[in-house]
Amino acid sequence: MARPEAYTATQMIEVLEQTYGLVSPAARRIGCSPQTVYNYARRYTAVQDAIEEGRCCLLDLAGFSLFEAVEGCVMADGTVRPPQRWAIEFVLRTRGRDRGYTEPQRRQRPRRGRSVQRTR
Repeated sequence: MARPEAYTATQMIEVLEQTYGLVSPAARRIGCSPQTVYNYARRYTAVQDAIEEGRCCLLDLAGFSLFEAVEGCVMADGTVRPPQRWAIEFVLRTRGRDRGYTEPQRRQRPRRGRSVQRTR
């Protein structure tokens, strides 16, 4: 006889929604191993769908945060956060590559130490 399941598929789905589809944090919250979550995902398509949907939401949230960092934004307390240089550089390096934006080339410095003098 099969062992009764410790969690319902609905419980798994709820915790996956709370953790944006991230399996390890979901497993910690519900009190099981990540493998248990993956087993439920294999058994129940709704749990697998919750993982995928949560990950899409996480990407949207990260994308919006990046957008705010590039554009700048007004914080809840009314202060203005200017555009963040790191965010602009990140977008140009990744999304702007096809327009010719690339990582700046580092110039090599001459080695320190004894220099060799040429004679004429």
